[in-house]
Amino acid sequence: MSKQRLIDAERLKRHYSWWTGPMELTREELDTIVDMQPDAAPAWIPVSEQLPNSDDLVLVSCQAKSGNRSVNRAYFDGQFWHGSGSMSGVTAWMPMPEPYKEVERDG
Repeated sequence: MSKQRLIDAERLKRHYSWWTGPMELTREELDTIVDMQPDAAPAWIPVSEQLPNSDDLVLVSCQAKSGNRSVNRAYFDGQFWHGSGSMSGVTAWMPMPEPYKEVERDG
């Protein structure tokens, strides 16, 4: 599964590839900025399209028969969902996000 980027680097490079005039940034500086962009947040993956690897802990979106929706942590053992909360009506899943890590700021 490929990760989505906040900036589509290839599209941006193609868009400006024709430009040969003066720029505020060099092509190398532009490439560096694009490469430094964080990955976009993971997107929900419908279970009808793909299931996670067995025993990987993921977030699941569930919809009960009553219509109530919830998000829970769970894993799929290849046959059944197991996790916190109700596992009825799992409709989609996404990888667990990375734990919070404080970023040092200059200043």
